[in-house]
Parts: sequence; C-alpha cells; structure tokens
Amino acid sequence: MTGHIVTESGISSGIVGKTIKNTITLALKGENITSDKLRDSISAFYDFIDEVSAQVSGTMKPVKWIVTVKHGSILLLNNPVVKEEYIDVIEKTVDALHYGITNLENKTERPAYFTDKALELLQNLVSVSSARGDELTEINIAINGDYHVLTTRIAANIDTIMGIRYKSLGSVEGKLQTISERGGLKFTIYDTLDDRPVRCYISDDLRSEALDVAAKAFGQRISIFGMISYDQYGTPKIIQVRKLRLFREKEDIPSAEQICGILGE
Repeated sequence: MTGHIVTESGISSGIVGKTIKNTITLALKGENITSDKLRDSISAFYDFIDEVSAQVSGTMKPVKWIVTVKHGSILLLNNPVVKEEYIDVIEKTVDALHYGITNLENKTERPAYFTDKALELLQNLVSVSSARGDELTEINIAINGDYHVLTTRIAANIDTIMGIRYKSLGSVEGKLQTISERGGLKFTIYDTLDDRPVRCYISDDLRSEALDVAAKAFGQRISIFGMISYDQYGTPKIIQVRKLRLFREKEDIPSAEQICGILGE
C-alpha cells in the first residue's frame, strides 16, 4: 500500500440537530505501508481512544464508532454515536486527548485520564513507526486540526511516568498466561522468580513464530529474549521480543539412562 493513509474521526452525538464538531485524525505516512502496520496502528489508535474515553465517562465504550470509506481515496471517516446521557463525554474526551498528548510531548507528568493502559497503548502506537523497516515512517494524531507527531520523545516521557529507569538486552523466563492482539500482538508472562507479570510486545516479523509458540506454550514456561525495560528496583516490566523459546516438559526430557541408550552405551 503506497502513500498516505488518513483516518479521520468526526465525533457526533447521534441525535438529530445536536452535532458537535470535534475531530480526531490519525495520519500514517510511508511509501509501502504493509497490512500488518496498518492493522497494528489502527488497532492501537482506537484502543487508546477507547481507554481515555472510558476514563472520562466512567463506563466502558460509551462511544460507538461508525466507519465510512470515501470513494476514490484511502480515507476512513469515523462518526462515533453516543447516547444522550453521554453527550458531554465527547468534548471532554477530545480535550483530554488534546491536552494529554500535548503534555507528553514536553513533560514527564501523567495527563488526566491517562491510565497505565492508555500510556502503553499510545507507546505501542509510537513503536509501530519507530520499529525497524521504512514502510511506515511517521504517525500523526490531529485533534481539531492541531497535529501531533508521535515521536520517541513521547515514548521516553511515558517510560519516565511509568517508572521505567533503564533498558538492556536480556532474557526473561515465565509462564505464558495472557495473549492479546488488541493494539498489536502481545503476551503477558509471569516471572519464574517472583510471579510478577512482564508484558511482552511482538514485532511484525515475529508474529507468525510467536503465535505458533503461543499455541503450544499457553500456560507453560517460555523464555523470551529482547530489550527489557526495568523499574528502579531492577524488576523487568516490559520486553520488546526478539526471540522466543518453549521449555520442554520434564516428562519429555530424556533421562540419563535413556541418553545412554540412545548413545549405545
């Protein structure tokens, strides 16, 4: 897919005569945008919007997104529809997104309504364009026409807010207990040492391999190698996965006697 992809969210009340002109636009720039990049960026974008909207309203998914594809262009028009009791959620959500992203461009302070989940989803969106490869070079979010380029500075500020102190290559072992494709493929494993969760983000080039491992390893121990983000206590919190390995079950490991038999001794 070549060129620019623009996803524009025009927010309306869904009530005749009560349209509120707030817009949220997602713009993806690149010469060869792959289907994986398109899927991951749009998924992370809407998950992020939904999370902030849920925090503003106090209820899950107060807004329903109605998508229209314009003829002759790669343009998705999203018209959210809400019940009348949630009409005030629209402007509050747009304001929260505008001020939140603006603050994250320059500050290391948690914006209002930006939970850890929202921050991670926004960071995921940043990582789609900053990952290896040149097919998707830039992601912008425009709110009421005010464009914000999602840069690594935003990702670094999110790290600080979430208590990430340093990163290094390494391995984590744990039991695979959560698999999700919302906002990009990711696992959660529980560390073998202290049973703490470690969130594992999977790049596009590892998707097929990771899903194959996950099908075999759910509920079992696996080893994951990649760039690990640690908190101030040296506890691994997040890992950008580069390699995965499934541990064999104890009953599948040959005994010393079996090994001797295999060797003919």
